[in-house]
Order: sequence, then C-alpha cells, then structure tokens
Amino acid sequence: MTKIIKIAISFVLLTTIAVISIAGWLSSQGIEEEEVTLGAVSVNVEAYFSYLDEFGMPQEKRTDIFYIADPVDETPFTKVGIYKINVSLPTDPQFIENFRVNVEVFSSVETYFRIAIYEQMTLTYISNGKKVEVATTQPSLSQFAYNTTEFYDNRDNDGYFYFKNKILRQGPGVATKKTLISGYIGNYNAISERYSLQMGFIIDAVQAIDGPQINWGLPNRPWDDGAW
Repeated sequence: MTKIIKIAISFVLLTTIAVISIAGWLSSQGIEEEEVTLGAVSVNVEAYFSYLDEFGMPQEKRTDIFYIADPVDETPFTKVGIYKINVSLPTDPQFIENFRVNVEVFSSVETYFRIAIYEQMTLTYISNGKKVEVATTQPSLSQFAYNTTEFYDNRDNDGYFYFKNKILRQGPGVATKKTLISGYIGNYNAISERYSLQMGFIIDAVQAIDGPQINWGLPNRPWDDGAW
C-alpha cells in the first residue's frame, strides 16, 4: 500500500513539473494571447407598413400583417414571419408601396450581418366551394427602394444583401436600426385582387472578428474583395 501511494505521489509531482515546464517554455518563447471581447450577436427583422390615413396623417400597421394560409380541407393557420402584401388595392394599408423593412442590431460586440429576401406571388380562387391557393411565377422581382448605400446587393451570387460595416447596439437593450426597404420605386401597377404577395426573410449575423471567414466561408468582402 505504501509503495502504491509513493507511486501516485510521484506521478502527481511529475505532472505538476511538466505543466510548470510547459508554461515556462511558452513564456520563454514570447508567445502572447490575443484578447477577444466575448458578447452576444443578435439581430432582428422589423417589417411593417407605413401609410397615410383618410385625413392624410401618417400611420403604421405592425400587427395582423402575417400571411394566413387557408389550404383545402385543412384548418387555416398563420405563417409567422411571412408577410402578406396587397398588390391590388392602393388604399389598403398593406399595399405593396407601403412596405418597409428595418434591421435591428442588439449585438454587444461588433457584428457583420447579411439578409436574404424571398417573395412569392400567390393566386387564390374558389373551386367547388373551397378556397385554393397556388404559387405563381412573376416576371421579375419587386422594385422595392433598397438601401444600396449601406447594403451591398449580392443576390445574383448567393441571394444576400450584406451590410457593409461592422455594427453593434447603441446600448444595453437599445438597438441600432438600419433601413433596408424604404418604399417602392415608382407606382405599382395594381393587379387582380385574386393575387397577393408573400414576403419572408433569412437573416444571418456573425461577430466581426473571424466570423465571415469561419461561418460564411468568405475570405474577402463581397463588395470590394478587400479583407474583413
């Protein structure tokens, strides 16, 4: 028993000496550790409708704006995160020209983010007394007024808009907001009320330090091919 205890003590001592030796070797080599600030990366899409009421006063519609699906022989359900946009009635608060999109950044560390936008025209009709919804094609993407000063449109390559600068929140619980869609270019040519547009988003954010390279696989910035 005594011999076993001595062996165990010797092993502990040898381990301790090894750790001290490694630490001393690292110090002698002048190796330094980079200090990295740890924090949370958090972003959110803020979509709503901005319009003038019957008295010409500015109003906003932020509730009850998600798309409600009503499939045949199924219970209607709300597509949370999918926005229903009216393309036939200009007086509707949810008319396409009134659509607005901001990105809220709550990150406590410097962040890069990108956002993909998906739109789908939907045709609704009645067949045998039941409502039927089908996806339809559209000749081109909607001409929203995108903020191409601060965002880079890389949709032809990977489907995303990239915010071109590092960004973080204004303060604890206070988001920094950046506008992506501020309206519509020109006047929209209204079409049949049987159609509506569905809009959805995918937003992806990473810490500025090594995030785009590691998480997105992008060694360089898409907008100028420079280093992040």
